[in-house]
Amino acid sequence: MPAQEVQQFTRRLIALFLLAFAVRAAHVVSIGNAPFARLLIGDARSYDRWAREIAAGDWIGHQTFYQAPLYPYTLAAVYKVAGADPMRVRWVQAALGAAGMVVAWSRTPRPTLLYPMLFGFSAAVALFYVFARYRFPMVPILALFGACALVASWDGWRAGLRKPAAAPVSAALLAGAVALLPIVPGRGSRGLAYENLGIGFSDAGDAKRSAEFFRTAIDLEPREPGPHYNLAVALMRLGETEQAATELETTLRLDPANAPAHDNLGTLLAEHGDLADAEKHFREAYRSDPSSPLTMVNLGNAALSQGRAEEAVDWYRRALAAQPDYLDARLNLLQALERLGRTEDAATEARAVLRADPANAEAREALGRLGAQNR
Repeated sequence: MPAQEVQQFTRRLIALFLLAFAVRAAHVVSIGNAPFARLLIGDARSYDRWAREIAAGDWIGHQTFYQAPLYPYTLAAVYKVAGADPMRVRWVQAALGAAGMVVAWSRTPRPTLLYPMLFGFSAAVALFYVFARYRFPMVPILALFGACALVASWDGWRAGLRKPAAAPVSAALLAGAVALLPIVPGRGSRGLAYENLGIGFSDAGDAKRSAEFFRTAIDLEPREPGPHYNLAVALMRLGETEQAATELETTLRLDPANAPAHDNLGTLLAEHGDLADAEKHFREAYRSDPSSPLTMVNLGNAALSQGRAEEAVDWYRRALAAQPDYLDARLNLLQALERLGRTEDAATEARAVLRADPANAEAREALGRLGAQNR
């Protein structure tokens, strides 16, 4: 290639890079003040945690890959170079995307770079056993090959080759019908997006901001129980118990088998002295989810508060069988045993708490009190 053509081609590549980067830079700047710019939720949070582990030296991990791992390894490399800041990562991604446009530019009619990219993507999905919705990104790529098959079939049909063309057409139509059938009930994406933002702020400790997003999600989808329940949890953290109870009641009208909603509403009722109704909700929670140690402890607390210490001991022991390191269950068991006068058993539970938590003041106080009773 003559030197003049090389210079001209280089200038075009530079112009392409600058244009592509400018578009991406405008996007990064525009989302700078958006609530999700630095708040990592859902997959972003799991990729961030995964990348931090890789950057810290845990290259292989200890479990089966749940998602394709190539991105977390790339993200870990970015963290090593630029630091673990979401906006810095977005700037690096903007530069890499613009560079990809330059690399993908080819003067030949065959898109040779596309082939290894398609192979690498498909191989990552297949080799690392990525499943369920994480395989969906393959659909538009494979659709290109399906479209080529349809075009070839049409050409064969026009050429009079009817039988060879019928098979791929039928297969393509069947595959399309199966792929387009809904797998799960549909839900509006806007309401779900605001609910996810609320969950993100809740996990970050900002209950007030999370409540705002849950309310927006409810405005968009008032019949969805999830935003109502999450709003109730945020309101409980803010101390607004009456509004929280209202949201929990709404949740249960929409989803009567929601065990966490029954547990939380029962807890609020118990705090206001309505032990009978509280116990009804705890039993509904247990009916919906009999494996929850929290529900078992709540039932034990309800029984103990109403003078049924033997029943409470049974519920606490069930909770500990399900979750042996549940210290609150063991402390409550200690109290129930002490009420029944079983001081040796209560002292045994106090010592078990101190083995797990040597600084536990409640267990130390109980052990001292029980020791004095036994002298």
